[in-house]
Amino acid sequence: MGIATLNLLSILSLHGMDTLMTKHVALLSNKKDNGHNSLKHLYFKIFKNILFLSVILGILLFIASANISTALFQNAALRPWLQATAISVPFYSILLLNNSFLCGKKKMLEYGVFLNLFPIGVTVLIFILLDYTFFTKYLPRFNESKILLFVTYGFVIMIAAMITSFLVHSYGDFKNTLAKKYLSSKQILLEGFPLLLVASLAIIINSIDIYMIGYFKTAAEVGIYDVAFKISLTLSLVLVAINAIASPQFSQLFSSNQIEKLKNLTFVSSKMIFWISFPGFIILMTFPKFFLSLFGEEFLIAENALKILLIGQFINAFCGSVGNLLKMTNQQVSFQNIMILALLANFILNFLLIPSYGIVGAAIASCISFAIINFASSWVAYSKLGVLSIYIPFFTKNHLNK
Repeated sequence: MGIATLNLLSILSLHGMDTLMTKHVALLSNKKDNGHNSLKHLYFKIFKNILFLSVILGILLFIASANISTALFQNAALRPWLQATAISVPFYSILLLNNSFLCGKKKMLEYGVFLNLFPIGVTVLIFILLDYTFFTKYLPRFNESKILLFVTYGFVIMIAAMITSFLVHSYGDFKNTLAKKYLSSKQILLEGFPLLLVASLAIIINSIDIYMIGYFKTAAEVGIYDVAFKISLTLSLVLVAINAIASPQFSQLFSSNQIEKLKNLTFVSSKMIFWISFPGFIILMTFPKFFLSLFGEEFLIAENALKILLIGQFINAFCGSVGNLLKMTNQQVSFQNIMILALLANFILNFLLIPSYGIVGAAIASCISFAIINFASSWVAYSKLGVLSIYIPFFTKNHLNK
């Protein structure tokens, strides 16, 4: 609950500025002087906007935590979770912004470390240490509710935000440069708003089936479907990793009109995503019962739902980094419209299928929405950019060489 709320409020705070940051840092870093003067102006302009909005959202959540926990969720025990989340929102928003800067600068080691490894790994280490030496002895009531683990996570997020801020200042050489105006507030908002919608719509599409299963069916079915969905998401891990590497290069190549190199990069990244994902897809499709049984015998009823979700995730791999390609090549409005279409289809299909088919109906709705997003985006990439993002083994390469 706390992490889900933290992610939602941070995305609202960023309002698409993280993607915009990655894109323009890559563009400016490609200049002869590395664009440090313009980078400084861009970073601090966006930083101030995000800090202001995240603090406001955090304060509102903190004040409203009692009413939200009791009136909306009928669970007063959620109040301290919401309050801890409210305090963490500004730090997490800054961390995400800084990570986007590092991604644009192609500092992939630092980006990877502070995206997941540092926040999760350090949280676990600190919590284990404090649990044995302090929490269990002095705060047993709080420790039983697991809120202290989330508070520890918030503390680690704060540390990560400070470390990445130092890295941004160092790699941007902000100390030795004067800010030079780069983008106006109007330009930032116009470019960032579609990116905000895309990020928000992605969250809704990935969670609407959970809420609709909860509305039409039981809480037990929600938990079973959620596990199947998370297992299917393992196929997207390689897509996330390659997206981080390829996105700034998409931006640089497009801005410098190197379309042939852009086509080649898209082909190489799509090929890597396909062949790295393919073995995992085959294994999970062949042994779905084994992986579901790891969570308990009651989860075996999700076998068919898992297979359908895996097909949807493999469509993501089949079409490559097409979403990020569109966002980095000034096609974010087209991508936004595709996401709206996919959301509408997802909602209608869930509404029609879940009452009769349960979690299998939800899986079908998700699979179809993934297909809409990826195939429609691939068509836009090919028709507007001349870039083929779909990788078909033993065919796509020969097609490009013709």
